[in-house]
Amino acid sequence: MSVSLLLAHGDDGFRIAAEIRRFADEIGAVDRIEINAERSPDEPAIERAAIEAASVGMFGTHLAILRGPLRAAGRSTSAAGRLLRLVTELPVGSALALAEERPSREAGRPP
Repeated sequence: MSVSLLLAHGDDGFRIAAEIRRFADEIGAVDRIEINAERSPDEPAIERAAIEAASVGMFGTHLAILRGPLRAAGRSTSAAGRLLRLVTELPVGSALALAEERPSREAGRPP
């Protein structure tokens, strides 16, 4: 077994949603949970994504989707560290999608 990870980003929300659906189909996800970063930084959203991603479904893969990971990390070094640990320390068998939708005019600006 391995870890399933997707980073979908850009300014096309429809395309990001399609990539997440394709990813979910590819890994055989039977259920999914979406976590939305509500503020910047939003460490509780990162922590919840870590818990959800580590949860193993009884009947198949459980997919956790963190929307706005850059917003969740913000300019906080501790939140950025948590986001990095979330991605690098996923347990075997977990599935996580990071979905970042930002207008292309904001691509170079920090969150």
